[in-house]
Amino acid sequence: MQEIFGFRGDLIRDQVIARAAAFSRSYVDGLYPPSAPGSVRWIHTVASLREALASLGYEPSEQGQLSRTIHSDRRIAILPSTGSPATGVPFYVAGKHPSTKWPKGERTAEAVRQNSQPSLFGDDVPEDDDELGGIKLETWMLLQYATEDEVRAELSLPADIDDRGFIRKWSVRLILPPFANDGGPVDHYDDGEGEDPIDVPVEPK
Repeated sequence: MQEIFGFRGDLIRDQVIARAAAFSRSYVDGLYPPSAPGSVRWIHTVASLREALASLGYEPSEQGQLSRTIHSDRRIAILPSTGSPATGVPFYVAGKHPSTKWPKGERTAEAVRQNSQPSLFGDDVPEDDDELGGIKLETWMLLQYATEDEVRAELSLPADIDDRGFIRKWSVRLILPPFANDGGPVDHYDDGEGEDPIDVPVEPK
């Protein structure tokens, strides 16, 4: 992870995911709409990510109405999103790869398609095609999913997006260590296919 992004996974876990989760806990007392905790967590994930990575050369970008955090020299963009129960769980444990919780729009779909295009690392593209004067960005997803016991997350590179708008295929998955949820909001996932909860084994310490 250090070689790709210039930072360690614990920075994202501690300064971004955990911080956003802490903010969202203030919205679970029944006074707020059911969507409030998730919305607040996403907002603070975006803001905390940008704050944590600013000194490392990352900058905010709202190009195409996508709240990405980009590094122009590394040609990397990071886009936060809620995932499915398989988020942060190795394939050999979950038996499946994670999905985004919600279907994505055409802007995200185009960013995912760019990940697999040969011109990603070239400069022969239209100058108005992205933020960097024609340089394509490799868009990674910062997925997170909260259960009653823990919050799981991963930085993963989408390989494809299906015809329903869900991202289910990944070229690379970099799983972050989970942390205790401590009474925070819980994600509920239903993609219409009856996905079962993931039973993550816990090893005694």
